[in-house]
Amino acid sequence: SGGGRRASSADDDEDVFDSSRGPRALPGEYTVSLETLVEGETTEIVPPAPFTVEPLYLGTLPEPDRAAVLAFQKQTAELQRAVLGTVRVLGDSIDQLGFIERAIEQTPSLPPDLLKDVRALELKLTDVRETFAGDPTRSRRNEPAAPGLLDRLNTIVSGHWATTGPPTSSHRRNFEIAAEEFTAALEALRPILETEIPALHQKLEDAGAPWTPGRKLPVWKR
Repeated sequence: SGGGRRASSADDDEDVFDSSRGPRALPGEYTVSLETLVEGETTEIVPPAPFTVEPLYLGTLPEPDRAAVLAFQKQTAELQRAVLGTVRVLGDSIDQLGFIERAIEQTPSLPPDLLKDVRALELKLTDVRETFAGDPTRSRRNEPAAPGLLDRLNTIVSGHWATTGPPTSSHRRNFEIAAEEFTAALEALRPILETEIPALHQKLEDAGAPWTPGRKLPVWKR
């Protein structure tokens, strides 16, 4: 895809999460219904029917603890949702910078020094990407590397969502570290994604550069 660059490490790690999975439901009363969706029209096949969810085995957790376990899992799920969305935006933004570089090279009216600004932003995004995916070069050199934010989340999801027991101290610690790292990553990304990259797009549009992904609709007057 031209000069685009993808956040391959983070995007690959994103696939470890199965979107069809989720925390286990608490025992209790629920309803289920069945509908078909054809060309935007829904048709009810089975009306809402009540059913009861009961524990399959004799558990040791009292009811209040079950609710606390589910609360932690929901908290983890919300962090996962925000992290995966950010990883996608991060990858798309690195792609955009690759296309912007090519557009600058094809637009003589733009100063060549603008390429330095683009590459500086690429380096910043690459540094933030390592927060999510970890440093891929260390493992290739057989050196120990700190786990990335996605690794920490996957440790919680794969190790806790399939159980009814309380989260371990490692699960809670991984969540706290991941939450802190994600907060810092968002603070670093926000000015780049919301201000600096849109400003680059505007410079390209003002100079009549070839259209690049992520830019608004081209301005044209007859």
